[in-house]
Amino acid sequence: MSHDSEQPILQQIHDLVAEEHQLRSTHTGIGLNSAERNRLDAIERELDRCWDLLRHRRAAEEYGSDAGRDASSREAARTDESGDAAGADESGIDDSVDR
Repeated sequence: MSHDSEQPILQQIHDLVAEEHQLRSTHTGIGLNSAERNRLDAIERELDRCWDLLRHRRAAEEYGSDAGRDASSREAARTDESGDAAGADESGIDDSVDR
């Protein structure tokens, strides 16, 4: 995978980490309200998905497998199961990076 093709995923990871840190740091000692906890949970799930996708794509390039395609297939299946359309969902997270 070329550096350029990783940029959208890496940028999304960077943005999500920054938002996660902002949420955690501004609420130290007072806790998060329900909406903020839900947002933090969504951020953590999306970060896991982004890192998983990046690892699979890198493995596919390094080992010549279909792992990158399989990661996209898993994401499509997850979207179908949850009923969410591609793109930003109610959490505001754009899951269309790999499309």
